[in-house]
Amino acid sequence: MRYELSHLDAFILTLHPSTVQKEPHSDQIRDWLKFVHDQVMTVRSSMIDEVLNTRNSKLNEGYVQAHQKGLINLLDTLLSYIVIAARNHFRLLVFLYKKICKELDELLMLIIKLLNNFFDVTLPVPHCYAELAHQELSEQWGATRSSLLVLEGLNETLLDIAAKPLEDFLKDPGQRITYQRVSYLRDLTEQIASIVNKVSTEEDSNNFEYVSVMRDLSKVGLIEPAINVNLHMLLIYLNHNSSEYVNFCITALQQKVDAMPDINSKILLLRIYAKIMRLLRVKPHSRLEPGEQRVNRQVLDFIEGELEFVQMESNNGGTTTTTNDSYYGNNLATAQQKIVNKLNTSFDIRELALIARLFKESNKLKDHNTDIMRFIAQHYTTEGTDDPSYESIYNKWFNPRSSTAVSVKYFLDECIKNIRRWL
Repeated sequence: MRYELSHLDAFILTLHPSTVQKEPHSDQIRDWLKFVHDQVMTVRSSMIDEVLNTRNSKLNEGYVQAHQKGLINLLDTLLSYIVIAARNHFRLLVFLYKKICKELDELLMLIIKLLNNFFDVTLPVPHCYAELAHQELSEQWGATRSSLLVLEGLNETLLDIAAKPLEDFLKDPGQRITYQRVSYLRDLTEQIASIVNKVSTEEDSNNFEYVSVMRDLSKVGLIEPAINVNLHMLLIYLNHNSSEYVNFCITALQQKVDAMPDINSKILLLRIYAKIMRLLRVKPHSRLEPGEQRVNRQVLDFIEGELEFVQMESNNGGTTTTTNDSYYGNNLATAQQKIVNKLNTSFDIRELALIARLFKESNKLKDHNTDIMRFIAQHYTTEGTDDPSYESIYNKWFNPRSSTAVSVKYFLDECIKNIRRWL
């Protein structure tokens, strides 16, 4: 498969400011731009024909991405030309370079549109592309944010979390950003603007998902402002899977659970939120953070764990503790490093106590039995039969016929003793 950009590569090398040396005549610029345009049209036609006539997806992927990288390099080269020409006050040269950038950028966008199956969205965009995206998003977001702030009931913390990746980009347009990220930020900005219009005109009342969510929330006496519900639905749809947003959702839900008057109300609330998480659609292939789980899956994992805990708490009716702290060792540095090495595998009782201390120091664990039990249920896993897993605890703790019930209760009591030493 032939590399189609070789003529453009060679031509753009001849346009270096040090080679041109002086402002070209307007007729010369017109001829150069016509040559570039003709070459771009030839490359576009050749690439599409080549991909359509080649049935090997691996070959097509390599072919498209080679041209993608070639165009990015050409655009970055032209950006460096613009800097030199501007420094030497070559106004017409700057105009020429920018017009060529526009031609190449449009070719790149066409490749994304027509050959997106083979395009590498994880590559950084060219600087000129980032500048154009920055200008476009800055104008759109300024107007949208102003409209949002006047809406009744808006949770500004939620808005700040939703807008953080966008505003980080707007503050630093020089940062390298991928096509996937730019595409996500454009989608986010356009969809939030659409939400403002829906809420302002009450158009959301015709949306099945929105109506279902509001109806379910009303079953537990929750009345949420329309703008906040719409924002949450959008962030889940776009898979806004930042740690800040996931933590915001989990913290807000935990507060709602703790505010419920009884166990049955807590269980109903959690089941309703689990239903909502399963109901809401997620846009295929959309994600803010590559490599992270979908946001609805992370929140649903928390809900399912919390539901198991609340049901266990309902059966338990409280936990007793004593004051023996003999399990905890004194070498904090060694134990802390051991924890780092064993994350997501298994911990012994002394390590668990240290984890609890670290959580307490960061204000993530309070001095209540329920918080301690929740901590154990959600953060502690073990391997082997000597240290029962959470599943063993859940299945055997309240079974009087179980031969392991006494040892399991003893094990958890010892954990709680050592946790309380640090509370």
